[in-house]
Amino acid sequence: MLQINEFSADDFDLIADLYAVENWGYLPSEIRRFAEWERKGCFIAKTNGQYVGHVFSISYGHLGWIGLLRVDHKYGNRGIGTELMRKAIYHLYGKGVKTIRLEAVLKAVSLYHRLGFKEEFDSLRLTARIQNVSATENTSIPKSSDCVEIRSMNNKDIASIAVMDSNYFGASRIKVLERLFQDFPNLCFIAATGGTVFGYVMCRKSASDTYKIAPWICDPERPEVAEKLLIACLRNVRENKVFALGIPAVNYRAVQIAKKCGFQTVDICRRMRLGQELVEENPRGIFGIGGSEKG
Repeated sequence: MLQINEFSADDFDLIADLYAVENWGYLPSEIRRFAEWERKGCFIAKTNGQYVGHVFSISYGHLGWIGLLRVDHKYGNRGIGTELMRKAIYHLYGKGVKTIRLEAVLKAVSLYHRLGFKEEFDSLRLTARIQNVSATENTSIPKSSDCVEIRSMNNKDIASIAVMDSNYFGASRIKVLERLFQDFPNLCFIAATGGTVFGYVMCRKSASDTYKIAPWICDPERPEVAEKLLIACLRNVRENKVFALGIPAVNYRAVQIAKKCGFQTVDICRRMRLGQELVEENPRGIFGIGGSEKG
């Protein structure tokens, strides 16, 4: 008999271990961090006490996000993924969410269609092994005439960054930004002049010694600033490391910058939405998504 419940403390350890053993692309510490953002939004499916699948969800006020949906391949085609999704959707609507988003691998798009999700745009997955950071600084993107400082982020920056970020993401995700900065303060950078924030970038170490650049947000009218932020991030990690990045395909400036820095597209996902259209979002300012698991 299938049972779907909120995660217990033991379940979190089980899932974290599975991600490590099965090489699913996340460190156990990342899974625990995702869970801590919204424990009641994490659900596990079991049959006769045996793990068969899980899903995570997180709410940002009127916006919700679903990610990390996984079903054990031995239990495929039994509707478990659908039931996990319904549980997450019900949770988010109960939190007052009006719009739910996710990033679907292409083979799962039909599942989300059946649940009422609509397609919005493609989301690219890019990677690069950066061996010579200085070589990435040659670009044909026009430089700005005024001076915008690129510097390391500090605690006092988070509130203003969260306000600027919400103009493009469509909701406040300050709880995520605070935790990422807390865990990786030396991999977070801000672009500002005076009291005006133009953009920021965060980076975190992930599985297989990969560094994930996420999120990377910037004023879409200042692509030269976005480029400087990315280079600052790359320069702060020892060379010859692998970087991973997700970019909305509609942000052609971000794609241009990433490819000039050596990134190549390795996969394509599909951004999908359930519920109201979120007019507050502006993907032109989203140079790097926060992550498929949390937006």
